[in-house]
Amino acid sequence: MPDQSQAIEDAKKAAESDQWRPLPYISKSRLKTYVTCPMKFWFKYIEGRKTDATFYTARGTEVHRTYEHFYENVSERLSEAFESRTLSQYLPGKETGHGRRGAADWADHMDPFISSFLRFEKRRREEVLEKAANVNADAATDIGVEWWEPVGIEEEGWLDYDWNDPRWNVPLMGFADLIVWSASLPDDIVEANHGVTILDFKTGSVPDPQYRDEGIYLEQEFYATIFEQTMEDHKVTGVAAYYPKSDTTIGAPLSDDRREYMDQKLHEMVALSFHGDQGHFPIDEQPLCAWSNSNGEGMCDFYGDCDSMWGLPEFNGPTYDHAVEAKPDDFYGNEEDAAEVSGEGIYNISEL
Repeated sequence: MPDQSQAIEDAKKAAESDQWRPLPYISKSRLKTYVTCPMKFWFKYIEGRKTDATFYTARGTEVHRTYEHFYENVSERLSEAFESRTLSQYLPGKETGHGRRGAADWADHMDPFISSFLRFEKRRREEVLEKAANVNADAATDIGVEWWEPVGIEEEGWLDYDWNDPRWNVPLMGFADLIVWSASLPDDIVEANHGVTILDFKTGSVPDPQYRDEGIYLEQEFYATIFEQTMEDHKVTGVAAYYPKSDTTIGAPLSDDRREYMDQKLHEMVALSFHGDQGHFPIDEQPLCAWSNSNGEGMCDFYGDCDSMWGLPEFNGPTYDHAVEAKPDDFYGNEEDAAEVSGEGIYNISEL
């Protein structure tokens, strides 16, 4: 398989020459953006508008890179690392020990992102040792080493999806942060002690339960869809997410209903993208359009160019001065115009 950047570049070139491929590929980020707001998806992935990097995205990149190189270092000296009292020596860029691969500036993120992560790995190591002892006490260490070893690090997966229209040619793709043996995770996270689990690292806060179905659970369903069919040697028996900020692991229960919902959204996304008309992408009016809370004020990256009415006096909801100021001077119309631009619902795909 081509390296990551080459595979993506090849997909982009293929889309340019294939009229039935309105998108080069679909990632979990594209799916999640569409589910959050189809109009935001239009701005970001159809028009291709760039957004500025933030402190949080930069931090996430640095932390993920640190984790990736940690696992590479551990994999090179697996038996030694399994019995080591100090896993920190396998972090990248250390002058002592064996953690010299891929120096990264992770010191600023030590607490909580690195320190919590090291505790997570120690717990995973203890988990496999306990389970291995139940299988064969005399060989517990040898079995534990095998179960603790990563199955995949930044594993890349591509899947030719089963579209309703056979002419569509848009693959699904994703990078699994880590693939581990399911036996290395507690039973309350992944019930199965056989097969593998797709593990995603999240540097944000743990989402409230009411937001998980269309958030982290949907992302994990997407990962499972890809890797269930692309991992020939291993059965995917679980998906999970680890949040180092609060040292919390969430198991994402796979669901036929969620898989059906994901399929519906994927087909909507591709149908609307193929149609190529901004007017067919509805706006999902919601607090993520513009907000003001104890953490400050904010708005969607595309709010100033979007017809969203959220946060404006004309909308039946909260009014924010910074939202009003973000709109162009010629934005405001009469009530009939306002009702039209804040349209509700999803277009019927059969009408496109």
